[in-house]
Amino acid sequence: MNDNINTERKMESARTYANRILGFLFCLYLFIVVIQFGCSTNIKEFYWSARWKYEQLNESKPNQLLFNLAEGAGHASNIQYKKYRDIRRPYIELYGICQKHLGKDCLLNDYLVRLNNNQLTFLNPRVSDKDIELYAQKTQHLFNELNRKKIPFLFVMFPYKTHKEAPNLPRGVKDYTNDNADRFLQCLEKKKVPFIDVRQLYIDDPDRHYQLFYSGDHHWKPEYAYESYLYISKILSEQKSASAHFFSCTGMEYKDMKRIDCENPFSIPSQEALVGTSYLNKPEKTTFIIPKAHTDFILECSNLNLEKTGDLQSVFFPFFNPLQPIVHIHNNLVQNDNKVILISDSYSLFFIHFISLNNHNVDYIDPRVYNDDLYEYIQTTHPDIVIFAINPSCFLNSIFKKF
Repeated sequence: MNDNINTERKMESARTYANRILGFLFCLYLFIVVIQFGCSTNIKEFYWSARWKYEQLNESKPNQLLFNLAEGAGHASNIQYKKYRDIRRPYIELYGICQKHLGKDCLLNDYLVRLNNNQLTFLNPRVSDKDIELYAQKTQHLFNELNRKKIPFLFVMFPYKTHKEAPNLPRGVKDYTNDNADRFLQCLEKKKVPFIDVRQLYIDDPDRHYQLFYSGDHHWKPEYAYESYLYISKILSEQKSASAHFFSCTGMEYKDMKRIDCENPFSIPSQEALVGTSYLNKPEKTTFIIPKAHTDFILECSNLNLEKTGDLQSVFFPFFNPLQPIVHIHNNLVQNDNKVILISDSYSLFFIHFISLNNHNVDYIDPRVYNDDLYEYIQTTHPDIVIFAINPSCFLNSIFKKF
């Protein structure tokens, strides 16, 4: 009897081993086919055909292939993006399809997560109190330097996709993005640095908040940037701040604006780029908000050897690559001589449209790639106000390095 049990155990072990070999060889075959056909391969049809064939061979373990595929495709998708873009893309699609079928919400080693409302967002670790204090000190230093030159300063905290009061995270998942922002603003308050927290705009309306973010990209939509501009204007007016006129709403009320629907301006959304378009399968359109009245702008970006002239729509759409050291925007129709410096990252890609509507000159500076001396530039141009605007995920040295 013991001999029979041993024999059965050996046979079961052999079957398990054979299944693993079969799964590995089949995965290898799939990867070879994907590389051969590249982006032209219809990944969905290929995947379901392959899964059906595997189930015919091994009906007892249909999901083992999916785990192997997801793991293998995940590793393959992490190869250098720019150098191997065409090869990498099918792997990403395959990875996303497998993860979706497996019902996984936490992706790429918990770097990316699918929220309960079927939107993707990045998770951020807790930034130490020491680093938060350091970044607050750097911001205070900028404020003090400008104050000595009698130049107004305003810090703006943009909202993050994960809502502060209703994060919509899967059970057991933690994200410290808004916690980092809260502690940073507390430090600024103690240091008497002026700031506006735009997260408060929809603090009691999380549904509206999530509607104004792209499902597969970390950026907000133009409507949110527009409504945030109006919110900042309202707060500064209520405070009777000297900076309020830089956020004038003249000709910018809802009745003064028109809406234009078009495709998503991000050809490859930042989060879908990591898991493929099939994971969410949720194509989105964008509504741009522009004035009904005639506008006349000049946009200059020396880094791209670019100069565009015309109305707001022709100058800003299609978009310049936001990762530029400095972009100069001139509004030829406003009567003031306001000079504004906006220090920010790609989050301001839409916001910059609205702040340009009532200010003659706006310089957009991205501190991540700006390599000149920021204080020297401020000394040379002597702006009327400097605005430092980030979102809660931006607590990186590259954002604060120039301060």
